[in-house]
Amino acid sequence: MSATRFMGVRNAITRLFSTGWGILGSLFAFCGAISAIGALLDPLPERVVLSVVLLVPAVILLSVHAIALHKDRVLLRKGQKVSGQAQGILNGVLFHSGPVVYTRHFSVRFHYTVDGVRYTGRSRFYWMAPILPPDGHLTVFVDPANPQRCAVDL
Repeated sequence: MSATRFMGVRNAITRLFSTGWGILGSLFAFCGAISAIGALLDPLPERVVLSVVLLVPAVILLSVHAIALHKDRVLLRKGQKVSGQAQGILNGVLFHSGPVVYTRHFSVRFHYTVDGVRYTGRSRFYWMAPILPPDGHLTVFVDPANPQRCAVDL
């Protein structure tokens, strides 16, 4: 495998697991794989059903998420470049599991103008706060057919 192809695969895997849905899908996949190994060693019906119950949502979550990331990548390559201005980083709590354990997610809120119309966009969720340029200027990639559909490369 060439170095360029390896970097592309590595970046795709990093993007896939850097968001909440990717992490949730990978958690289902991991638990489903462990359960499938247990079902192979001792094929009880309960273990087979459990592995299927865990692997089906994993495949669905990871597939839907991978398709959305692929659409963003296509938009980043073929979309119309416009200048945008970051309005800040939004953060929130995904879930609470007791008084201390929680998971936060971050996204960047920004606005941009296409043909005199101002739009507001939001990036995908990230586990770590993305680093914004000091002046807040972002390059936004917009679908010319639907200016509300946009992507930023953070």
